[in-house]
Amino acid sequence: MRYLLPLVAVNALPDTTYLRYLAKYNKAYFTQEEFDFRHSIFRDKLVWIEEFNSSNQMSVAGINKFTDWTDAEYQKLLGYKSRNIKPEPHMLKSSNIESTPIKFYKTLQNDIDWRENDAVAPIVDQGQCGSCWAFSTVASLESAHYIRRNEMLILS
Repeated sequence: MRYLLPLVAVNALPDTTYLRYLAKYNKAYFTQEEFDFRHSIFRDKLVWIEEFNSSNQMSVAGINKFTDWTDAEYQKLLGYKSRNIKPEPHMLKSSNIESTPIKFYKTLQNDIDWRENDAVAPIVDQGQCGSCWAFSTVASLESAHYIRRNEMLILS
């Protein structure tokens, strides 16, 4: 279970909020300059989180281990990291793929929020492996299994 630290007005942010953040995520900075730099980023991100959450109805932002990182540091984690592996030519032929028509036996709703139906597994920390595509695929399979079998199967 994840806990978000309480958000307070940034001007009234007690030093203990950042200290609790450091303790929770096991962070330590060895110079005052680095501590102050990270604390400043943390405060700026809290402002962004408050603004985002007050204007967005579809998702919620919160504090996590990246809250005191610069945008450039965080961007280094994102994106596919190519290993220059090319698929075999026979794998690219569409004739290798069988298709089955989908039959719907009942009328579907216009929209469904699967989070409200417990069909979305908790978020997984992907680290720096560059395999976001694999994590999203697994999450899709977990949700599909839940929708079909009414049982959450955690694969990651």
